Amino acid sequence: MVEQKRRGPYKLPTIFPLSPELQRHQKIRVEDAARLNAMCPDTFKKFYGHLIRKVSDRVEAVELGDAIDLPKA
Repeated sequence: MVEQKRRGPYKLPTIFPLSPELQRHQKIRVEDAARLNAMCPDTFKKFYGHLIRKVSDRVEAVELGDAIDLPKA
């Protein structure tokens, strides 16, 4: 059986500081958006699937601003 390593939160490489408006448009993984809102990724996908964008075949992402603006449970 092959062990898989869990990756930590994805960090976007920044060459220069971004303005607050551009920071809100950064894409974060669905798992990180769910963690930010204190829910599991499956629940996030169920209730907020309209916010998820397909970045590649295997990567789904949410804009940071959308994840922050969600109502608190």
